[in-house]
Amino acid sequence: MIALVPFALATTLTLERTDKGGLSWEIAAEEGWKVGRDPEPEVRIDLVGAEGSTAIDVPAKGAMGPQILQLLPDLEQLQVRARLQVCREDLCDAKQGLSGVLARAGDAGVPALVVLGGRGCKPCAELAHDVLFAEGDPAKLSGRVEWALLNMMDAGIADQLKAWGLPISMPTLLIVRADGTLVAQHSGYGGREPFEKWLRGELRQGR
Repeated sequence: MIALVPFALATTLTLERTDKGGLSWEIAAEEGWKVGRDPEPEVRIDLVGAEGSTAIDVPAKGAMGPQILQLLPDLEQLQVRARLQVCREDLCDAKQGLSGVLARAGDAGVPALVVLGGRGCKPCAELAHDVLFAEGDPAKLSGRVEWALLNMMDAGIADQLKAWGLPISMPTLLIVRADGTLVAQHSGYGGREPFEKWLRGELRQGR
């Protein structure tokens, strides 16, 4: 085994060398979580050499023979990057995306909390860990808002931000009515307590 490491939110990457001199890999989700992407979860493997690099997109589980490593005879580095979505199993089949969370908010009679993030955003990951996916719902979101964690680069999100006149920054926190009316926005994440204070203040004003 070459590596067994935490990879993305609630996932582990196993990287092994095969008997024939190639590589095999698998990204697995922890119990209660699910890796999902349409049509297939993907991983990007970067073969980095002194004179250049080659990127290969592969499924979340698979193997490649030694011939792939011959693409760069001066191979110095092998990097693996996720191109996948991870969600709690109880939320994976819920209405997704911006329109989905607004529909859920309308059904529940509460506003929507939309968190916009992206790959490589450390405060986005901290917010997800501290608040959105924290055990026991410490921020007490349940019953007060319907929430969604969306990729800022997803189709339609950037256009909607422009329509609202908002800059692109990560993370961006939005409170939106079910009819699509933006009523509050905040940029950045400084910890759970400041987040809770901001959300409490906005909801107290009848958001």
